[in-house]
Amino acid sequence: MIFGGGTQPTDAGEEQPVVGPEVAQEALLAAMVDIADGLELEETLHRIVTTAVRLLDARFGALGVIGSDTDVARFIHHGTDPGTAERIAHLPRGIGILGLLTTDPRPMRMRDLS
Repeated sequence: MIFGGGTQPTDAGEEQPVVGPEVAQEALLAAMVDIADGLELEETLHRIVTTAVRLLDARFGALGVIGSDTDVARFIHHGTDPGTAERIAHLPRGIGILGLLTTDPRPMRMRDLS
């Protein structure tokens, strides 16, 4: 994230405000409080994904929980409309891009996942 004032170009060529450090710090603190609210694992995982989507102003977010056999034991997503979610034949299992992340866990940013 870039801190400071002014704007920065988006992928679509539009300008968007750049978040200042004070605003970013307040948003992160609020996110930590939101995520820590409650002890149920499933609810906490959903809050993590929802909070990340909100903080990053993303349309979609997902979290894969890796099981003991390096397969995806849980896959939590947010931002997919119910119709699209129903058309997905199966949730990710830890092969392809997610499989790569289990063996080489570096952040990846991709423009197109199709």
